[in-house]
Amino acid sequence: MIKRSKIIIIVLTILEFLSSCSEDNYSLGELNNIRDFTSSSSTKTNKVFEYLPAPGQHINKGVEGTTMNNAIEFAEKNLIYGSTGVSLGGFGGYIIVGFDHSVMNIDGKDFMIRGNPFTGPYGSSCEPGIIMVMQDKNNNGIPDDTWYELKGENHDEETTIQNYSITYFRPQNGPGDILWRDSEGSNGQISYIPEFHDQMYYPNWIEKDSYTLTGTLLKHRTVKDTVSGLWSNNAFGAGYADNLGEADDFELGNRFDISNAINSKLEPVNLKYIDFIKIYTAVNIEAGLLGENSTEIFEIKDINPSFN
Repeated sequence: MIKRSKIIIIVLTILEFLSSCSEDNYSLGELNNIRDFTSSSSTKTNKVFEYLPAPGQHINKGVEGTTMNNAIEFAEKNLIYGSTGVSLGGFGGYIIVGFDHSVMNIDGKDFMIRGNPFTGPYGSSCEPGIIMVMQDKNNNGIPDDTWYELKGENHDEETTIQNYSITYFRPQNGPGDILWRDSEGSNGQISYIPEFHDQMYYPNWIEKDSYTLTGTLLKHRTVKDTVSGLWSNNAFGAGYADNLGEADDFELGNRFDISNAINSKLEPVNLKYIDFIKIYTAVNIEAGLLGENSTEIFEIKDINPSFN
């Protein structure tokens, strides 16, 4: 007969084990959900699940229709099957994509996102996007599990604001300035610049007259030269899309390490693989006639598929 004290010890041991199995500690059983890279797989993302940009000067251009499905068709046409890419608009605007296989977390960088940053004699343009990743833990093929943010080099700065949110309002009399209000008590606008882009900047597939986007806000690095009058969106550190934070970004796109994933408490998490990626614009600023800072995305690719 097992003594009562031994039973208590066994129960306490089981409870301790279960408590240690948080969402950030993955058992070997969950590795069975890995989808292998095969001869018919693509290194590039193969599906857009959601495209919800913030208002911006490039929004609505080329989107045929007024539903989210129309927006997704547009994003897939330009991001997956074409090369013209998509704009995410102002702060918080995002896109969610998936692969036909699991992207493995190996030693080093795991996937690439190509934007259109540049630098030159007439200024620079880096419009950083923050990356989030997700495992398909419930194995249902859709991104409805837990998102984890990839920590970039500027995440720990005192000026970075966690859980920042902004609400955008549809203009009431046709195309015009997009007013916004944020969680810090500030108000502003995304300016309408009809000389360059005269369509409605508020996404046509959003039925409500306002919507709110949330994420981590990086302090902008946008400056205006007092002599030339030119605007520059200066580079951030490594770890962000559409940015020149690494020496080879311009040629190869920004490359990301899944090992940089953190949870909502800003604690590191151990992800062996991912299945979905979310990218959102990380700054809230305008640069004169250049318009709002808006992350642009042209390609998303697994750079180590042979390791799957």
